[in-house]
Amino acid sequence: MAKKVLSLLLALVCILSLLAGCNGGGKDSSETPSKTPSEPAHQHEWREANYQEPKTCTECDETEGEPIPPKFSSLGFELKEIGVTYTYKSCYEDKSDATAKATVKDVRIIFSDDYYEQKEGCEWIIATCVVEVVENPKVFQIAIERTDFYCYDLNTKFPTNVVNYYGADREIEIKTKMIKSTSTIMEFEAGYLVPVGYDGVIFAFFNDYNNMIIDYSNPDTVAIFGDILDGDTLFFRLKK
Repeated sequence: MAKKVLSLLLALVCILSLLAGCNGGGKDSSETPSKTPSEPAHQHEWREANYQEPKTCTECDETEGEPIPPKFSSLGFELKEIGVTYTYKSCYEDKSDATAKATVKDVRIIFSDDYYEQKEGCEWIIATCVVEVVENPKVFQIAIERTDFYCYDLNTKFPTNVVNYYGADREIEIKTKMIKSTSTIMEFEAGYLVPVGYDGVIFAFFNDYNNMIIDYSNPDTVAIFGDILDGDTLFFRLKK
């Protein structure tokens, strides 16, 4: 009987010890305030603004400010409308002046066809153009050129096969296709292989003075963009 009572007392002592341990030695756990660790502020990894997007965080896509403004529009040159016919000064083969009518009939975008080859990450933007002389029929000259709506200045040399897209210079390809050619009318396509989504091709008709400004066969005579800027130059932005 004595042994049974002793066993019961030992068991009671163990239970009390366990209860004391659960209460942290008898101390009220509510007296210890809980602490939440503070998180460090997010550090942005910024990508600088370019012509297509503002300053952007590469980690969370947060933006700041605005994209860089296009340089072409800041110079105040007028862009002509697609589908409208305009008169400009051209020249005949004998170097005499000619008054010409020029139209960009339409602009289309494709990835490829039988004439325009496909390239990964690129698309063709194609302008269908018509040029007609007004005076007596002679063999006449036309001059066309391309520049970048976003990034260039008056000292840019041309022809040039580079555009600036999302902050990087990208080489493009240029291809023409004759549709109709007589002594008074030329109808042709001007195709530009550009990065998908690029909308900054500027297509210009200007008076080349029978290749006295630009000799495409002689790189040493390549002109600068400022040489073709006069009231007779027609500028079209090729975009859908």
